Amino acid sequence: MLSITSPLTNVKRNLLNTIKTVDNIKYKRPNNIVYGLANKQTRTNLDKYMRTKQFSGVKINNFAGSLKLKDGSVCIDTWVLKAFNLKRRSPTKHDIRFITRIVKIIADKLDMKTYEVQACLWVYAKTEINGTKFKESHDFSYYLKAYFEQTKLDV
Repeated sequence: MLSITSPLTNVKRNLLNTIKTVDNIKYKRPNNIVYGLANKQTRTNLDKYMRTKQFSGVKINNFAGSLKLKDGSVCIDTWVLKAFNLKRRSPTKHDIRFITRIVKIIADKLDMKTYEVQACLWVYAKTEINGTKFKESHDFSYYLKAYFEQTKLDV
């Protein structure tokens, strides 16, 4: 769910949307969440996932693979594009092939997994070369811990 709800959404909002979405499904409540700029695409993917346990999208599938620690997964989004000085909102097929190849080379040289290298690039772009108001230096674990502390639930 975290990968499905992620397009064009910041880390904190994505985590909260995911928790609310899972709760809505679990308790059979209507899902009235607005998923930001990618709302229509996200809702289509959620519906598909609920019917088939599958979803669409290169970024979403690679993000899911990275979350599952699947080596070879390279999630390329706006921030990874920025790490490569590419000024596009979403990657082209050429960008995906090029960046994936470079990330694999770096991972091999550093004895790391591809998803680890990609995560480092993403964090670098989000914190160091981010010239927008959307600076984030926290990962999902930070916000998840804060959420559980706020709701007084045990982790």
